Amino acid sequence: DALGGDWVGGPVDAKDGTPYANVGEVAFECFLEVRELSAHPEDQLGRNLGELSKLMNPDVASNGRHYRGGDVCAVVVDVNFLKDDAGQCVLSLLSQNKTPLFTTWETGLFSTQVSVFVNVLDAEGDIKYHLLGRMGGNPSGRGAGVTVDSSLKGRGWVHLFSARKGLGGHELSYFEGRGSMRVAIALPYSGMGDHRGTPIWAGYISDYYAQDTRVITSKAVR
Repeated sequence: DALGGDWVGGPVDAKDGTPYANVGEVAFECFLEVRELSAHPEDQLGRNLGELSKLMNPDVASNGRHYRGGDVCAVVVDVNFLKDDAGQCVLSLLSQNKTPLFTTWETGLFSTQVSVFVNVLDAEGDIKYHLLGRMGGNPSGRGAGVTVDSSLKGRGWVHLFSARKGLGGHELSYFEGRGSMRVAIALPYSGMGDHRGTPIWAGYISDYYAQDTRVITSKAVR
């Protein structure tokens, strides 16, 4: 139920991101769950918030008025990649199956940035998760891309950022290498500009562009 809108996943060719043909040599297990962070203050998701805590402010009193911040949800991705056909196959997950009409497909000298918080809850083996970037020899990819690996395990919520010149293509995210990983993802942003590592609050605005909110930042059904 976590996937919705124009977001998809499945085994694809590591070279160009096309659907993988030799599926008999591929085996994986995958589970996704959307959870509200404030509802789990004592477990792994609610501890070690780091910079993410600055963007989570559920109750603020000012001048006698009471304000409530927006809910912050995370998608928890649990993957066990058992067989990858000797590295020829990767597992696409949280990728788009169509491109929004506003995308310019590399026309113009634009800066594109990715800002996202991740929390690696568990990781074993050589598995890596490439988020919101490009895949293999496929030149298209709307985001600049960040990589999540086992080095982030146990560090709590970590902010990842990257930027590049150019804009266009789909959101491409995929697991590469054999092993298992359980990772939570919150407040992803892939769009124009270069904030040089400053965390970005995408809020619910992203839903109007690419239905991002439905997948990762909220349980709301639009």
